Amino acid sequence: MYRYVSSPQASKYIVPPPQHRELSSVDVPESELEMREILNNWFADGLAPIIESEDDYISASDHVRFEKLSRTVGMLLRNKDYYFAAKRILSVWEQDCLETTYINYLILRSERVTSLR
Repeated sequence: MYRYVSSPQASKYIVPPPQHRELSSVDVPESELEMREILNNWFADGLAPIIESEDDYISASDHVRFEKLSRTVGMLLRNKDYYFAAKRILSVWEQDCLETTYINYLILRSERVTSLR
């Protein structure tokens, strides 16, 4: 058992972890620490350059990078531990924003190809 999660495949936190504190393997499973880092990179290197663009133009390299990172997240979501980690992480994200909506879309897609529901 961890400080905030009962098991790696728990769909909810026992108590939500603090938002602006670095977590450790005592707090949450290693798969969640990894998924947090992956989602941060997905946002910073994939989605943010697209949504923060000064004009309406999306460069081919930005598009390719976003697609590649999204495919990586999608592949990881096929693993039960990463899937449940992502669901927990999203439960504390702002719900009405593009990044949450898109990761929820990737979660739904992963459910279609695996039996994680």
